[in-house]
Amino acid sequence: SLANYRSQNWPINIFEEPEILRGLNILIVEDDAELLEIIGDTLESFGAKTFRAENGFWAFEILLNQKVDVILSDYRMPGCDGRALLGTVRRRDSKLPHFLFLTGYSDLTDEEAIRLGANGLIHKPFEISQLIQALQSVRAAA
Repeated sequence: SLANYRSQNWPINIFEEPEILRGLNILIVEDDAELLEIIGDTLESFGAKTFRAENGFWAFEILLNQKVDVILSDYRMPGCDGRALLGTVRRRDSKLPHFLFLTGYSDLTDEEAIRLGANGLIHKPFEISQLIQALQSVRAAA
């Protein structure tokens, strides 16, 4: 069961606060539809409100119409990728929303992500606890 998996594989402190992400509006940008659904559903189970896009073009449309606190974006996607999305977002507002890259490639380093204007980088595959901790750090820095 999911509860059994969680108790064996995730830090217990996450489950002591099931609404740990309440009040956080997160835009998830991921071209893998299955991963997009898994991340979105998981973050919602921790209280976040999520918006979902399969590329940077759709993400920008969402940003024009919704209040977003954090963008969690794949780095490499067809069409408008995460780097292009970050550039567009930062031209509009240099500080908000916070921006975290997801990548399955080792050619993007933490330092490079920061230099590009992101607040952080999460390497795939990742544990949900890593993602929650990164989102909590971004929230604390706000």
